[in-house]
Amino acid sequence: MSTRNLEAFFQPKSITVIGASEKPTLGGVVLRNLIESGYDGHLTAINNRGYETVNGVPCHAEVGKLASPPDLAILCTPPTTIPRLVRQLGRRGTPAALILMGGLAATLSKSQRPLTESVHAAARPSGIRLLGPNSLGILAPRHKLFASYAHMNVLPGEVAYVGESAVLGSALIDWASGRGIGFSHFLTLGDVIDVDMADVIDYLASDPNTRAILLHIEHVRDARRFIASVRAASRGKLVLAIKSGHGPQTQRPVELVAPGLPNGDAVYSAVLRRAGALRVNSTDELFDALETLTRMRTLRGERLAIVCNGFGPGAVAADALLAQGGQLAQLSEETLGSFTTDMPLFARAGNPADLGVLAAPNHYARALELLSRDPGVDAALVVHAPSRQGDAASFARAVVEATADSRFNLLTSWMGQASVLPGRQVLDAAGIPTYETPDKAVQAFMHMVRHRRNQMHLRETPAEAKLAHPDQRKAARKKVHKVLRSGRDYLLPGELRQLLSAYGIPTAKATDIARANQVDGLKASPQQPLALRIVHEEHCHPFVYEARTRSRWRGVRFDLSSEEELHQAVVQLQDWVTDHFPDSRVLGYTAQPMRRGRGSIQVSVGFTRDAVFGPL
Repeated sequence: MSTRNLEAFFQPKSITVIGASEKPTLGGVVLRNLIESGYDGHLTAINNRGYETVNGVPCHAEVGKLASPPDLAILCTPPTTIPRLVRQLGRRGTPAALILMGGLAATLSKSQRPLTESVHAAARPSGIRLLGPNSLGILAPRHKLFASYAHMNVLPGEVAYVGESAVLGSALIDWASGRGIGFSHFLTLGDVIDVDMADVIDYLASDPNTRAILLHIEHVRDARRFIASVRAASRGKLVLAIKSGHGPQTQRPVELVAPGLPNGDAVYSAVLRRAGALRVNSTDELFDALETLTRMRTLRGERLAIVCNGFGPGAVAADALLAQGGQLAQLSEETLGSFTTDMPLFARAGNPADLGVLAAPNHYARALELLSRDPGVDAALVVHAPSRQGDAASFARAVVEATADSRFNLLTSWMGQASVLPGRQVLDAAGIPTYETPDKAVQAFMHMVRHRRNQMHLRETPAEAKLAHPDQRKAARKKVHKVLRSGRDYLLPGELRQLLSAYGIPTAKATDIARANQVDGLKASPQQPLALRIVHEEHCHPFVYEARTRSRWRGVRFDLSSEEELHQAVVQLQDWVTDHFPDSRVLGYTAQPMRRGRGSIQVSVGFTRDAVFGPL
């Protein structure tokens, strides 16, 4: 819908917990969490047993007894009570209600409709905003808001998390606390009736205390609004997304897959990339990416230099970088020369730069000093294995001091466990990302690279389209309608080329023939060989070959350089259709000149429509 009244969810000046109790019920846990978080607004409780107070908080028997409407009502009562309470709160003027109770979609009203529909209808007259049902709640430590039944509060930070699963959200709170990651806001949407992910993203995009937004996506309901909100937020903040439900076995509801696609997951990847968000594939990767991208400066380039005290770990890092499409920096001759004279015996200049097992902390510092002056280096990765030349902390301190005023980004990997932990603590305290393995460090760097590339995609504007003349578009529509009236639901190759041409889309030159004996009129020679494709009814339907393994190009013969080869190709193609598509009528043949060499590539393009995101 919009951001209307969303501040009542995140910065309420008054809250009422409906279903509050001193027992460890849902309402009791929520009320205790609000009290323990130090919420400093006006807090009241509602319990139909008529208690005067609950845990020291003023209590009333019903909504109508409240002296004034609260900014936020938190509903913790059974599903059948929710529609009535929403209606009462709306009439009193409450702008927002948070529904923590689940089961509304599975519970039917007296009219045999899911209670979610009844709740939506109850909210419509007043316009009260609803978050949930089945939400974990809202945690905003900066505003001392712990409006949730979660087992622990979140640490304060500059990251906002918006998810859909309450159970996953609860686990992530625990995980993030153990890793020292804080949040500006943390909430799960549950079974959306009103407030959806796009609404919350729009709100967070304008929040000055939120630097990054984490999204856990199960299903997108309104593609246009979702994309618009992510694009807008990505212009000013880091947006990370993890999508669960890659296949029908883990999707609720099951998403329809667009014809021609094996699954719809690639669509989400393309949408997030084009909207400027960075997609990650696991919760572990999510936090690694978050740590890297929030601690490091924006990349000016993608060229990475690797420094190590042994070539093996450096080679592992370089291989991982190249495998993920990264770029090794090319060191200048000046850097290579200085490296050779200033490093210990047996050190090897290059990238990776191997300092050798005799490297001391000062050699790390000198290597980073040289790299920081090299115009061909945008970032550096320091890989350190335990060494007799000094303890792990001394190496870490040397790296911190050497890069204190450095212009480039730095990542580190202190390999090992027991002996290197003090070194990692030094790096953590200095705000330098550090990882247990070189592979993880490279993956973190590639998060930065992909985010940089996505930001470039975000700022791209499409080239000016060559719009067809109105007369051409009219003629194209007329041709399509004529085909449909004839009873055909497909276009022949020649008709398709005419249609594309009308809209300014160029296609390769081709000759269509209706019968096999017309191949005599085709001119094929060793200097200009032809490709011949057989056209049959099933072939004219989109994606017919996609379900047949390795059969996309089997309806065509290449490099035909004589009349005899053309006739042989016709016979072979007819036999092939008879074997593989016995019920498909042959409609003719299409011949095209072969193209070879640089600048020529054979492509297969399909146009389809996704149920959520539209044309693809």
